[in-house]
Amino acid sequence: MKNLKISIVIPTYNSEKTLERAIESVINQTYKNIEVIIIDGGSSDKTLNIIKKYKNKIDYWVSEKDDGIYDAMNKGIKKSNGDILYFLGSDDYLYNNNVIFEVMSFLSLKSIYLIEGDVLKTFSNRKNLLVSGKIFFRDIVAGRRPPHQGVFVRKEELLKVGKFNLEYPTVADFDFFCRFFLKYRDNIKYLPKIIAVYNGEGNSSNRKITNKESSKIIKKYFGYLPSALFIIKKQIRKLIGYYQ
Repeated sequence: MKNLKISIVIPTYNSEKTLERAIESVINQTYKNIEVIIIDGGSSDKTLNIIKKYKNKIDYWVSEKDDGIYDAMNKGIKKSNGDILYFLGSDDYLYNNNVIFEVMSFLSLKSIYLIEGDVLKTFSNRKNLLVSGKIFFRDIVAGRRPPHQGVFVRKEELLKVGKFNLEYPTVADFDFFCRFFLKYRDNIKYLPKIIAVYNGEGNSSNRKITNKESSKIIKKYFGYLPSALFIIKKQIRKLIGYYQ
């Protein structure tokens, strides 16, 4: 296990309020074979000052205009040298200092290509929500995916499946997971452990676009009927005012 390197990619953009916490949660891990990569989208606030503060702990960083979070993730993949890839949002943070060590102990098994873990979604006006990373085939067909903050994937297999498709600017992770699951479903393991904490505020923004992209992806991989059922379910939830 100690020989496996994990590349943690942190996409950022104007993240001065949260980035330091994210970086600290990574560099304080008990597992030390970690490559830290920060891909900034050309921030205009004090994000770059924070990056420079931790430059001795960061293996690679760049600040330049990009085409959104998944473009930044793809750039991080290209620059990574690790055996394992993990993507942490700049407003997210790892749950505790031992998370990476525990995950890597499972990824030392060569038959495991991807690990799904749980994440904790936080809100300012209501209780925190535990989001499970345990995903079955029926969940994917219904449009559900594990939160990317809880997913660790072998780089070799990720490249075989393909990087994030920028045709889907809000749910490219769902498209990727569909491809990965269909190719490697027997090599995916669920780890019942909280991996990270992420901010659930503003989750309804771009909901219409997100649903449209998800519907297209479901139709592409699973056919018209599951895609139609997905849209109907979302419309019903909108009518009754249900949002998660």
